Amino acid sequence: MLKVNHLSKVFTDKTVDGVVAVKDLSFETEAGQIIGILGMNGAGKSTTLRMLATVLKPSTGKAFLNGVDMHQNSLEVRRSIGFLSGSTGLYKRLTARETMTYFARLNGMPETSTSLRMSDIGYQSLE
Repeated sequence: MLKVNHLSKVFTDKTVDGVVAVKDLSFETEAGQIIGILGMNGAGKSTTLRMLATVLKPSTGKAFLNGVDMHQNSLEVRRSIGFLSGSTGLYKRLTARETMTYFARLNGMPETSTSLRMSDIGYQSLE
Protein backbone atom coordinates (compact mmCIF):
# COMPACT_ATOMS: atom_id res chain seq x y z
CA MET A 1 0.00 0.00 0.00
CA LEU A 2 2.64 2.56 1.04
CA LYS A 3 6.25 2.27 -0.09
CA VAL A 4 8.89 4.84 0.86
CA ASN A 5 12.33 4.68 -0.78
CA HIS A 6 15.24 6.76 0.54
CA LEU A 7 13.11 9.80 1.39
CA SER A 8 15.04 12.85 2.59
CA LYS A 9 14.21 16.48 3.23
CA VAL A 10 16.76 19.25 3.61
CA PHE A 11 15.59 22.78 4.37
CA THR A 12 17.81 25.59 3.10
CA ASP A 13 17.69 29.35 3.22
CA LYS A 14 20.11 32.25 2.79
CA THR A 15 21.42 32.03 6.36
CA VAL A 16 21.84 28.25 6.73
CA ASP A 17 23.60 25.79 4.42
CA GLY A 18 21.02 23.10 5.06
CA VAL A 19 19.07 21.54 7.89
CA VAL A 20 18.45 17.85 7.43
CA ALA A 21 14.93 17.12 8.69
CA VAL A 22 14.59 13.58 7.27
CA LYS A 23 17.51 11.45 6.11
CA ASP A 24 17.25 8.36 3.90
CA LEU A 25 13.94 6.99 5.24
CA SER A 26 12.69 3.72 3.73
CA PHE A 27 9.79 1.47 4.78
CA GLU A 28 6.76 -0.40 3.43
CA THR A 29 3.29 -0.97 4.82
CA GLU A 30 0.51 -3.29 3.71
CA ALA A 31 -3.19 -2.47 3.43
CA GLY A 32 -4.77 -2.37 6.89
CA GLN A 33 -1.43 -2.20 8.69
CA ILE A 34 -1.06 0.49 11.35
CA ILE A 35 2.34 2.01 12.00
CA GLY A 36 3.61 4.59 14.43
CA ILE A 37 6.36 7.13 13.92
CA LEU A 38 8.25 7.83 17.12
CA GLY A 39 11.03 10.27 17.85
CA MET A 40 12.14 13.27 19.83
CA ASN A 41 11.09 16.82 18.94
CA GLY A 42 12.84 17.78 15.71
CA ALA A 43 13.35 14.18 14.59
CA GLY A 44 11.41 14.69 11.34
CA LYS A 45 8.06 13.04 12.14
CA SER A 46 5.89 15.95 10.99
CA THR A 47 8.09 16.60 7.97
CA THR A 48 7.75 12.94 6.97
CA LEU A 49 3.97 13.08 7.27
CA ARG A 50 3.84 16.32 5.26
CA MET A 51 5.89 14.71 2.49
CA LEU A 52 3.62 11.66 2.49
CA ALA A 53 0.57 13.93 2.35
CA THR A 54 2.16 15.69 -0.68
CA VAL A 55 2.26 19.00 1.19
CA LEU A 56 6.09 19.09 1.00
CA LYS A 57 8.25 17.85 -1.85
CA PRO A 58 11.08 15.57 -0.73
CA SER A 59 14.66 16.64 -1.46
CA THR A 60 15.46 13.08 -2.53
CA GLY A 61 13.71 9.73 -2.68
CA LYS A 62 10.28 8.53 -3.74
CA ALA A 63 7.04 7.49 -2.09
CA PHE A 64 4.28 5.38 -3.64
CA LEU A 65 0.69 4.84 -2.53
CA ASN A 66 -0.88 1.78 -4.14
CA GLY A 67 1.83 1.95 -6.81
CA VAL A 68 1.19 5.64 -7.61
CA ASP A 69 4.14 8.02 -7.32
CA MET A 70 2.93 10.37 -4.60
CA HIS A 71 4.68 13.46 -5.93
CA GLN A 72 4.25 13.00 -9.66
CA ASN A 73 0.52 12.30 -9.14
CA SER A 74 -0.19 14.27 -5.98
CA LEU A 75 -3.79 15.13 -6.84
CA GLU A 76 -4.64 11.46 -7.36
CA VAL A 77 -3.02 10.60 -4.04
CA ARG A 78 -4.81 13.43 -2.19
CA ARG A 79 -8.14 12.06 -3.37
CA SER A 80 -7.49 8.83 -1.47
CA ILE A 81 -5.89 10.03 1.77
CA GLY A 82 -6.81 12.23 4.69
CA PHE A 83 -4.29 14.45 6.43
CA LEU A 84 -4.87 17.09 9.08
CA SER A 85 -1.88 18.91 10.48
CA GLY A 86 -2.41 20.54 13.83
CA SER A 87 0.09 23.35 13.40
CA THR A 88 -1.52 25.89 11.09
CA GLY A 89 -3.70 28.02 13.38
CA LEU A 90 -6.53 27.90 10.83
CA TYR A 91 -8.43 25.05 12.47
CA LYS A 92 -9.26 26.85 15.71
CA ARG A 93 -11.26 29.36 13.66
CA LEU A 94 -13.30 26.78 11.74
CA THR A 95 -16.05 24.38 12.80
CA ALA A 96 -15.59 20.67 12.05
CA ARG A 97 -17.86 21.00 8.99
CA GLU A 98 -15.96 24.06 7.74
CA THR A 99 -12.63 22.28 8.14
CA MET A 100 -13.82 19.21 6.20
CA THR A 101 -15.37 21.39 3.51
CA TYR A 102 -12.22 23.50 3.26
CA PHE A 103 -9.98 20.48 2.65
CA ALA A 104 -12.46 18.84 0.31
CA ARG A 105 -12.60 21.95 -1.86
CA LEU A 106 -8.83 22.46 -1.61
CA ASN A 107 -8.40 18.99 -3.10
CA GLY A 108 -10.92 19.50 -5.89
CA MET A 109 -13.96 17.70 -4.48
CA PRO A 110 -17.26 19.14 -5.74
CA GLU A 111 -19.64 20.55 -3.12
CA THR A 112 -22.28 17.86 -3.71
CA SER A 113 -19.70 15.09 -3.26
CA THR A 114 -18.43 16.74 -0.09
CA SER A 115 -21.90 16.72 1.49
CA LEU A 116 -22.46 13.09 0.47
CA ARG A 117 -19.09 11.99 1.88
CA MET A 118 -19.76 13.78 5.17
CA SER A 119 -23.13 12.04 5.47
CA ASP A 120 -21.44 8.71 4.63
CA ILE A 121 -19.12 9.06 7.63
CA GLY A 122 -22.01 9.98 9.87
CA TYR A 123 -21.29 13.68 10.25
CA GLN A 124 -24.29 15.51 11.58
CA SER A 125 -24.32 19.23 12.08
CA LEU A 126 -25.33 20.53 15.50
CA GLU A 127 -26.35 23.86 14.00
